[in-house]
Amino acid sequence: MKPENVIVQSEGRVKLLDFGIARRVAEQTLTTTDSAVRPWNFPESQIVGTVAYMSPEVLRGELADARADLFSLGVVLYEMVAGCRPFPGPTSAALVTQILHEPAPPLGTTRTDLHPELGRIVHKLLEKQAEARYQSAHDAQEDLHNLLRALESGSPFPSTKSRLMLVVLPFQNMSQDAAREYFSDGLTEEMITQLSRLNPERLGVIARTSAMRYKGTGKSIRDIGRELNVSHVLEGSVRREAGRVRIVAQLIQVSDETHLWAETYERDLGDILKLQSEVSQAIARQVRVKLTPREERRLAAVREVSPAAYESYLKGRHLWNKRTEDGMRKSILQYEEAIRKSPEYAMAYVGLADSYVMLACRGMAPAKETFLKAKVAARKALDLDRDLADAHGSLAHVRLHDWDWEGLEEDFQRAIELNPAEAIVYYWFGEFLMSRGKPDEAIAVTQKAYEIDPLSPVIGASLGMILYLARRYDDAAASLQQTRELNPEHFLTYLRMGYVRVQQRRYDDAIREMQIAVSRADQSTETLAALAIAFEAARKMDEAQRILDELESPSSKRYVLPYNMAKIYAAAGSAEKTFDWLETAYREGNPDLIELNSEPLFDALRQEPSFLDVMRRVGWSA
Repeated sequence: MKPENVIVQSEGRVKLLDFGIARRVAEQTLTTTDSAVRPWNFPESQIVGTVAYMSPEVLRGELADARADLFSLGVVLYEMVAGCRPFPGPTSAALVTQILHEPAPPLGTTRTDLHPELGRIVHKLLEKQAEARYQSAHDAQEDLHNLLRALESGSPFPSTKSRLMLVVLPFQNMSQDAAREYFSDGLTEEMITQLSRLNPERLGVIARTSAMRYKGTGKSIRDIGRELNVSHVLEGSVRREAGRVRIVAQLIQVSDETHLWAETYERDLGDILKLQSEVSQAIARQVRVKLTPREERRLAAVREVSPAAYESYLKGRHLWNKRTEDGMRKSILQYEEAIRKSPEYAMAYVGLADSYVMLACRGMAPAKETFLKAKVAARKALDLDRDLADAHGSLAHVRLHDWDWEGLEEDFQRAIELNPAEAIVYYWFGEFLMSRGKPDEAIAVTQKAYEIDPLSPVIGASLGMILYLARRYDDAAASLQQTRELNPEHFLTYLRMGYVRVQQRRYDDAIREMQIAVSRADQSTETLAALAIAFEAARKMDEAQRILDELESPSSKRYVLPYNMAKIYAAAGSAEKTFDWLETAYREGNPDLIELNSEPLFDALRQEPSFLDVMRRVGWSA
């Protein structure tokens, strides 16, 4: 598929020519069929065809199918619309590099009058991984026809096109033991994960944090649907007794609150993962979501796990979701117990990795040794299940904060491809993009996380942080205020609003925000350091010094991130001590050094040789 083979006749009819041509190159012959292209290897000088229109898998010599032609179609459509090719490399070698590794520039950069839906369709055709593209020409044709009809009728085109949105409401615990709340909550989270993997182009799923806010709510289905902008609701109950589990689930259409489907399941606890797979397939049938062969194979290949291991895993997840130091340390014990009971249980290793990463990132444990434990756990999970999105996301997160940059963007994209509803992975990806000096892309990715999990205080505060690092302080403040109105108790919105107020030179407001954060985070060293920054910026030296004395006291048994100490001294204007603490942060592998090139507090030091040296060693060119 290339422009030279597309012929437009005088009456406007389009024909494609040059099908079925085969050429012999040395001793190898490239032949084409309707369904596949045999893989081949060749030096650059022997590439058959026009490189600019070849798909990545063809260039890599992998087995290709019709989706390779869809990539070529994307290149042709891009060129028709933009007037230039998406990959304009001057040589074959440059072209191959661009096609394999570089994204096509957004169509909006060449044409400001285009409907964004057309850009979405073209860029979906140009996805590097075949699994992320349209899976058939029919699907691409359907989207193009829908856009054409909307444009011709003048009606607005919905941003989610024909995509359905679903929320899984917290399953009600019907067991006699209220202490088993972790089980019903865990089942809810697992159902969200299962459903979010089903053809994300046709079914979107609201993330766990936003769904869990409706636990025990008296709100109607229509109210919930309106607040979350969903079309369908899955609700149910679970009873777990004597090694058996009984689940009642029902699917409700929000528009008229009709019950589309209801079913009762009763299984041995050891069959719980298969039960979740059955429910997922039933939901897909009811909302007419067509599963790809790969999705069907994954659902059919559910691995068994011992009931005791599964229960320990759910307890660990329940503790981890509290996001407290005590909760994370106790979750590690539960995950380790799950692994002892079922050494091949991949998700238990993922949980272990997530807990270790969070301890290090929040300054609750030394980074190097903690990240090493996290990386070992995440790699073990991937060894057990190469298609486990959670494992890809966890490993990418560890590698990000361990400054392990090579191939990291592809790792994040792979995690998102496998589970497009995992909001926190979009934020981690946003952190990566910001660290590489791509603020607009970072904001767009983090906004995607916010769309998936709109009621999460962590995601809302994270969007505020990305906007802060991009120096969009007014936008950051507005975003944080919106999150705070929904979650007034969470410390993160106050902490990050305090940083914004410092840059806006509203120092009294900054101090007030940081003081609330300290109170709500139980006097954590992270928030105490932030309060000291606000005091230094306001030139209230005595108050700042009292906090510094506490944080630097040899008698203190709490770990303090050297990076946070460096920020205090940067706010105080002490370059020498800032560099001393940055050097310590580097030696200890502090995770937040990924923000070094974007943190506004360091702006006055960016041209100093000592600062540039740390930047270079962390992974940026000097």
